[in-house]
Amino acid sequence: MPPPSRDRDVDLWGDAEFLRLFITHKADDKALASEIKTACLALGISCFVAHEDIEPTAEWVSEIERALRSMDALLALLTPVFHDSDWTDQELGVAMGRAVPVITVRLGRDPYGFIGRYQAIAGSGYPGAYLGQEIFDTLLDHVSATQQRIQTALVARFEQAVDFEHAKTLMKLLLKLDTLPDSLIDRLEAAPEGNYQVSHCFAVEGQLPGLLQRLRQAPGTQ
Repeated sequence: MPPPSRDRDVDLWGDAEFLRLFITHKADDKALASEIKTACLALGISCFVAHEDIEPTAEWVSEIERALRSMDALLALLTPVFHDSDWTDQELGVAMGRAVPVITVRLGRDPYGFIGRYQAIAGSGYPGAYLGQEIFDTLLDHVSATQQRIQTALVARFEQAVDFEHAKTLMKLLLKLDTLPDSLIDRLEAAPEGNYQVSHCFAVEGQLPGLLQRLRQAPGTQ
């Protein structure tokens, strides 16, 4: 099944260029899910967390189905009681049926069944900010299906950096890239022109020119 159009369900996910990550979890873990959502958004990943993202007047099953149909990847927070939910395994099943990448965070339970083949992110004792970074790195480095989407999302987030520290953090992530399409390299080069937080960040001033040169010389750039 081809990925959904970026114009679809923008009202549910927000920025059309951000990667769309559905978080499945037990109700007891909603605080951690919210922390992860906040951390991921700063990196260009829009997360659907049902207890936050469904309007009180919305028919909630329909909204969850919309998110499952339009997600790019699914994140499962695997606690010892994760399997007890009426919904979590079904949400995993939708992801598997759509061949959507599944990432797991081990919070007292190992991946099982069809997702047991994938190595989980160790999550016990770590804050949401740390886990957001681990999720980003996994989507970029270890999930080929999301690599192009996360690259686009990262460039879009860089263009929208909200302060100098944010621009510095995003610059550090951009330095991990080995290749990038010419269209995204052009956007990186132009980003300082449209955002004061980018243009006046010392880390960007010192590192962006070298990154642009390296990316333009990389094999396969087009």
